[in-house]
Amino acid sequence: KDNIYSKLKFYRSNLENAGKFFYNKKDYEKALSFIKMYLRGEEYFHNQTSDSVLSNRKDLALLAVLSSYAISKYADVITFLPYALTDSSTNEKLLEIGCKAYSSLKQSEEMFTMLNEGFFKYPNNEFFFATIILNRFWTVCAFFLNKIAIFSP
Repeated sequence: KDNIYSKLKFYRSNLENAGKFFYNKKDYEKALSFIKMYLRGEEYFHNQTSDSVLSNRKDLALLAVLSSYAISKYADVITFLPYALTDSSTNEKLLEIGCKAYSSLKQSEEMFTMLNEGFFKYPNNEFFFATIILNRFWTVCAFFLNKIAIFSP
């Protein structure tokens, strides 16, 4: 492991910089590939917990979520979302992206959990409010349509 660490540490900043460079160029596919390589190397750097390393991890996780979402790789959004959510300044938007990703992956239970979290943390956010209201509306409609179907000849 020490041998791998010594080899990776020279390339680590290159991976970080390449990820940021391609993200800024809106080449999200390439950005995501470099960010994934950087974050996968975390297991070899787990004992490094300086503020700058933790900050880089949060920043790159955020870029990984945004890049994944931009290219519709929703499974990757979900993979990196917990790390990105450690930065509270972006949580409102990230919870919204997470809800949309879970919805696209047809994972309703997880979507509703995140939707409720977003609604209670950010009650003025239109997305959370509207999505919950619309969902409740369709649930009630489905309930009544089901009842009508039972009593229809």
